[in-house]
Amino acid sequence: MLSIKELKSLKEISWKRPLKLVLINNGKRETFLKFEQFCNCLIEATPHLRLEYGKERLIGLPALKLDNVNIYYLSLPLGEHWQPFLSAIRAMASKNIEIGEDGLEALKDINSPIEIKVMIKKACPLCPIAANLANQAAIANMLIRTYIIDVEVYPRIKRGYQVTATPTVIIDEDYILVERQVRDVIKWAVKASKKIYDSEVLRSLLKEARAQRVVQLCLERGKIPNSLLNLLLDIELSSRVGTMVVLEEISKEAPNIVQNTIPKLLSMLKLPNKRDRGDVLYILGLIGTPEIIPILRDIASKETEELEEIALEAIENIKKRHILH
Repeated sequence: MLSIKELKSLKEISWKRPLKLVLINNGKRETFLKFEQFCNCLIEATPHLRLEYGKERLIGLPALKLDNVNIYYLSLPLGEHWQPFLSAIRAMASKNIEIGEDGLEALKDINSPIEIKVMIKKACPLCPIAANLANQAAIANMLIRTYIIDVEVYPRIKRGYQVTATPTVIIDEDYILVERQVRDVIKWAVKASKKIYDSEVLRSLLKEARAQRVVQLCLERGKIPNSLLNLLLDIELSSRVGTMVVLEEISKEAPNIVQNTIPKLLSMLKLPNKRDRGDVLYILGLIGTPEIIPILRDIASKETEELEEIALEAIENIKKRHILH
């Protein structure tokens, strides 16, 4: 299961205290037995580890919990995933957290509980990096709970979170990092703890086809933040289209919230980029009110033929919507 070299690396740790491994849900199923075999292999290699059994309600079972920190493995840490697991053991045993000073300083800003779910699979070069960062963060700050989840072993969790690529890191449900983005786990963990929904976070939600969640956030807060409107100018098509979908949906559920954004959108019609102006004209047609029709007519008379057509279509859409109502 583990090579002699890997087991030997346990003996090379500067142990300052013994640690326990806690196996959760001893249902004697095949996956549990593999976890048990893995733990026994570690215990035979060093007297500094001991095995205990426990029960908890978790997002998936069985699971392996590391000592008294909130690190849960729903994955057998073998192959390329052995190193981040070993690093976590070493950090706990030697009390030497393997994060740079900047990262440790940032983690001090987290003063409310957060959960980091790291979705991994075999032969994934960036997965060990994501797992290691999440593990070390949990060791540094006890308010962080980390789950390392093998999506091939726990497909129900994969489906539930609509994971399409690995690694995917989900922090408190709304903060989603995929593939190379996972290097920013600590920065995004701080955002999650402070409930920061900047353009970066909203872009990630839209890219992961979670526009409805963005709608919900705006409705809960009773406003549409500039961080969302700015995504109408984003380089990524998924961001621009997703923002339009969100604005249109909110206009149906809470038109008063959307109307507060119209002055900002009208000011964006002065932008130099023709594509940006076209997108803003289009969304104004979907959410605008009759009061802005004269402004759109004036714009149509001064714009290029292509944008004139979009402006006139926006006017017709506004008229149709208000006649129907």
